[in-house]
Amino acid sequence: MNRKKIALVLLLAGMTLLCVFAARTDARNASFCAGKFDRLAVRVRTNAYEEVINPYYREEDDIWYYFLPSGMDDKTIYNDTSDLPVSIDGRTLEAFGRFEWEEGRDYRVVYDNSYGHNEITARFVSGSAIPSVFIETGSKTMGLLNEDKENIEPGTITVYEADGSVSCHGTLTIKGRGNSTYYTFFKKPFNIKLDKKTCLLGMDKARDWCLLANAWDYSYMNNMLAYDMAAGAGFDFVPEAAYADVYFNGDYWGLYLITEKVEINENRLKITDLAELNRQANPGTDLSLEKPFEQGDLKGISMENLPADITGGYLLERDYRIEPDYTRPVATNSKFRTRDYGTPINIKSPQNADIREVEYIRDLTSEMEQAVCSPEGVSETGKSWQDYIDLDSWVKWYMMAEIAGDTDKGATSTFFYKDRDSVDTKFRLGPVWDFDNAFGGHIEFTETDVLRKLGPGSWIEQLYDKPEFFEAVCREWQEYFRDYLVNEAPAKIDAWQELIRKSVALDNLRWWKNEGYQKYWPLTGGGYSSAYKYDREVDYLRTWLSARCKFLDTQWGSSR
Repeated sequence: MNRKKIALVLLLAGMTLLCVFAARTDARNASFCAGKFDRLAVRVRTNAYEEVINPYYREEDDIWYYFLPSGMDDKTIYNDTSDLPVSIDGRTLEAFGRFEWEEGRDYRVVYDNSYGHNEITARFVSGSAIPSVFIETGSKTMGLLNEDKENIEPGTITVYEADGSVSCHGTLTIKGRGNSTYYTFFKKPFNIKLDKKTCLLGMDKARDWCLLANAWDYSYMNNMLAYDMAAGAGFDFVPEAAYADVYFNGDYWGLYLITEKVEINENRLKITDLAELNRQANPGTDLSLEKPFEQGDLKGISMENLPADITGGYLLERDYRIEPDYTRPVATNSKFRTRDYGTPINIKSPQNADIREVEYIRDLTSEMEQAVCSPEGVSETGKSWQDYIDLDSWVKWYMMAEIAGDTDKGATSTFFYKDRDSVDTKFRLGPVWDFDNAFGGHIEFTETDVLRKLGPGSWIEQLYDKPEFFEAVCREWQEYFRDYLVNEAPAKIDAWQELIRKSVALDNLRWWKNEGYQKYWPLTGGGYSSAYKYDREVDYLRTWLSARCKFLDTQWGSSR
């Protein structure tokens, strides 16, 4: 062979190797590899980042599922490993060979590992065109996080956008969150704290974020619908949210709604940060280590120094779950009961409030409650209920809860806040939060033609009979909420349905169980059903919302 031919052969060989190398380092490249327990897994590479995705065995159909992120839309998996030979449907996949998979098709996969010879039925499925979040815990397991929601794990996080690009990579801590969702379902919600403030999934910079499981919500869009409605209503702060497929330690964990946390923050609820003022007044003291104590119906800590102004800001939650006789009391360092009605209030911020701050906000909340609940509408000081509350926020917050038929509101997940007096002397109701168990999906409230007024004992029940409050409700209904439900919500629901459809299917494959995570179809007579279908659930949401709107038209369509 002459030199020209040799050079041509070498050139062609080099180009072939370059193509193979380029393919194997493509931004969305995937390859087979050894995963957990030496099982056949899939490694996904994106530039300098890579994730190993373990298969999930679903006992119900005896299939190993490979839940792949949306960035793998080229449907090509390479065989990068020579120590884990793979045969698919009788064809041996040579080293660096390509496997083109089809969505939802079953394959007979044969491979050997350190445990022996394996023959499995495998199915490859990909999620919706939404981001994928990969979290690796320090222990490499979910044991501690599933055992107790107060357990905290360190870890790392990598966020891949729908196109496969990496938008976030760093360290974090993670713990369980919620109450009924955490203790009822295998698929649990979580709180994460990033090592630095980050614009996660395009939302404003912050360190604290919530991963909502939407386990009660079979349309997967109740929270998204509520936050979108609230954003147009003009609240001071409404949590932003984004869908994502979440993986823990290489295992697919399902479709989550990633949301901003309800907290006092420059990019969230923008009121005076009394917790920060407390820290500044006590330099060198870690207030979180101060042991809280109870003083009658008050609970707080004792600080050496108080800020000059303790009139705000306070973020509070009306929450019966902090009571000691509740099944699983919510832990808190700062709380109180109102003087006359004994309403339990959790102080969310400052989380470690001085007992004198607790006493101050207890007295003010008690005065407000007196004015709101008295027939005359005044407190013992002679001040009117309108001197204590911001009417606009209370009306809009109530309407959100009433429209959604939310059985929690008025008892828990009822946030309200107050800034320092020099900024605002009134209580504002909000931010809105926690609507997964709403919009007709709750076993205790599927009716569309019931006006709850948040139930007996709620502040709203008392306010509703006051002409100024009721007229403001009617005005807001006619000026915003009715139009949103009739003209905006249907299109939004259509868009979300198509956006998350594929990931909903993956989530249900991952979490459907004969026990535990059961789909409830709220038909007449109630009960549990195995007839869950996503499109039917979304149709139910549309139908329920339309009927609810028509009923509220009869209540709020005109003033008294």
